[in-house]
Amino acid sequence: EVDLKTAAQLGELAFSLASNHLEALFLLVEIRLLERRFTEANTLLESLPEVERASIRYWQFSVQICKESTRFRSALERWHQHPEFHGLATPKTIQSLAWCIMETAIPSEIEYATDLISKTLTRDLSLQDRYLLLDARGNLKLRLNQYLDAKNDFIKALEFASAAGSHLWRAKLCNDLAHVHYIQDDTRAAVNYIEMAYQIMLEHGQAFDLAHMQARLGVVYLETTQFEKAESLMQQSREILQHTDSIELCEVNLHLANLYLSWNTAHSAVLARWYASSGLNVARGLGVPFTLCLALFRAVQCELKFGDVNAAKDLLPEFSTRLEGLEMPGMKARLAWATALVLEASNDVPGALEHYQTALTLFRSLNDLSLIHQVELEIDRLNQDSARARTHEVWFAAHGLLRLVQLVERYFPKTVEIAASKVSMTIEGSLRINVLGNVSLEQHGKTINYRGRKRLEFLGYLLETRISGRHEAPTLEIIDALYPDLLEPEAKSALKQLVYLLRSKLGADVIQSTQQGYALGTIGSDAEEFLETGNPSLWQGVYLQGLSDGWLPGVRDALVQAIRQKIESLAKTGGKQAARLGQILLEMEPYDHDTLELTLRAIGTDDAFSASLYRSAKIRFEQIGESLPNSSDAFLRMRDESFQVD
Repeated sequence: EVDLKTAAQLGELAFSLASNHLEALFLLVEIRLLERRFTEANTLLESLPEVERASIRYWQFSVQICKESTRFRSALERWHQHPEFHGLATPKTIQSLAWCIMETAIPSEIEYATDLISKTLTRDLSLQDRYLLLDARGNLKLRLNQYLDAKNDFIKALEFASAAGSHLWRAKLCNDLAHVHYIQDDTRAAVNYIEMAYQIMLEHGQAFDLAHMQARLGVVYLETTQFEKAESLMQQSREILQHTDSIELCEVNLHLANLYLSWNTAHSAVLARWYASSGLNVARGLGVPFTLCLALFRAVQCELKFGDVNAAKDLLPEFSTRLEGLEMPGMKARLAWATALVLEASNDVPGALEHYQTALTLFRSLNDLSLIHQVELEIDRLNQDSARARTHEVWFAAHGLLRLVQLVERYFPKTVEIAASKVSMTIEGSLRINVLGNVSLEQHGKTINYRGRKRLEFLGYLLETRISGRHEAPTLEIIDALYPDLLEPEAKSALKQLVYLLRSKLGADVIQSTQQGYALGTIGSDAEEFLETGNPSLWQGVYLQGLSDGWLPGVRDALVQAIRQKIESLAKTGGKQAARLGQILLEMEPYDHDTLELTLRAIGTDDAFSASLYRSAKIRFEQIGESLPNSSDAFLRMRDESFQVD
């Protein structure tokens, strides 16, 4: 764990010098597992002679490879194929077994694995083996909602990890303890443990483990309404994990979806839906029941936030089917909750209340206090019981769950000002900045002749700040973006001059001074209107055309996803709007395969323009050493011969 890269080089060298040496082969298999190169690990293992494939070591590694590559049911099948090996299995193999059982959610198997671990712990074991077994048993107890037993196992395992001097074990156990405290609604203790785990990984860990910790820390920041910190950590985590198709990638997508569900911004609905869909796609590929059900629940919530009741409703049968034959009361409660949300959106309030009550009963059987309060809050909202809702607010505040405190305020605003805190984008007579094409300013529907590029960049930056839900843009952040080549005193002076010129030309209230910097004042935008209404005519060209690609993460992504979804919607009925938007999107995403295919579908096979569009795209992709997707070729082959492209 100190230097995996060097270990891999040494392991490869050893195997090249003695490829028939079993120890060299098994060592390299173990290293490949740590590197998450599962296919190579399996290929090495299968290269063993037939006689060795009947050995206990082959069996143990095959179980571990299945587990690490998320083929949990295959791992359990391999375990049960050789009962003669069970009493001799290493703690590492037993840990793999325990993890697979947790992911497949079979109650009888959980009890079996717990008993097996308890028996194995009576043997004379190393510190590492005791750590592995206690960590596994703690997670099994956690799945059985036996929180005190789980916590005790994790604390004892942490003692062994510390005695062994393993930073990796310590970090993972701090992460486990944070999870226990988080489930028990002890947010402050969860923050302490997850920050400790993150710091250990930051100093010593590998990229994959660090990314997982970053996402978990982001969840804690989300619960305490530190949305910007949460977004930054989760996005960094996703960048590292996005090519892995792992449970961790699915989780970080779902965490981001939940972030945008909770963070009430102009672009939150689009991003929430996008990340929920991404997480659901990964979960379907993995086929892990617990993860897939959680992804379906989040996807239903996000479709409803986006306003697509039918899409949310269409997910419910799959959710129900995935739970058949499984003892997962927490997920069954979420299915009832999701059904209630859909029924409410369909104006069936009595049906919604009935399903909320079902969810409430199931969560009470698990004694999950936070979720009990959340479902009761939904019932209070439907019953307009503000007095009882305030009791939930007090409980959330006492447990540090500030995100849920905000949710109560959103449902039951204490003052009119709280409910109407967002500045309207369509104030009569207000200024407007257009960024969905060439950047321009207008007032009362008439374009203002305004050519100050740096001033337009400043307005664009403040607009992105507002769209992303931030109250202000700090001065240092602005000058880093707009004046990267100037020294700080010169940059601050230039920014002050910029603010003065804008206020002189456009009015004193166009730029607001804040505690740390500036915010956009009473000025609307076509971008915010599009995110709110989906009006395709607002798009006149590439976002911030000729000015910038954008500054803040999430805003451009939200607009790209929103225009993509609008194209898909318009393409179903045909029409030139879909084709026009498709061409704009392709200019914004010229090297994206999916964008090209979407644009070709929007234009249609009966339009000769698709041939020239395809030809120019093919040249672009060849310039970066990539080929076009086969489906695009197939699309073109559907066209009349006169429009074929070689």
